[in-house]
Parts: sequence; C-alpha cells; structure tokens
Amino acid sequence: MVLSHIQKSKQHKPLHVCCMDDAGDQALGLAVRKLRSERGWSQADLALRVGMDRNDISLIELGRNSPSVRMLMRLCLALD
Repeated sequence: MVLSHIQKSKQHKPLHVCCMDDAGDQALGLAVRKLRSERGWSQADLALRVGMDRNDISLIELGRNSPSVRMLMRLCLALD
C-alpha cells in the first residue's frame, strides 16, 4: 500500500529510481550516523542492537553499502 502510494505520487519518482543510487546511499548513511551519534552509541553498539556486523554499519554510514529492507527496518526501530 505504501509502495503503491509512493509510485503513484507525482511528487516522487518510483522507489527503484529514487532510492537505489549513490546519493540515496550517502543520505541514508549520514542519517544513520547522525542518529547513532545523537544516542551516544558506537557502531558496535548499533550493530548489536540490530544483529549485524560493525563493519556493515560502517559501510552503510559511508554510503558504500545498501541495507536490505529487513535490515533497514531493524535500523529504523533501533534508532527511533
């Protein structure tokens, strides 16, 4: 339902176009780093909370890796 709303909206490009590029990965990484830092957590702390390796958190924050949808949901819940 949310996906179909985003894809039909005239204000947004389809999800696969707007979110799967380097700029999107960079923006996500900066947001994750900002939220993690605001909580006073290390990358290892966040990694333990979401069940992933600290190196994977680092790669996401650097915009070099895109998390799966499942991992993105875990990150959102942990950083909420």
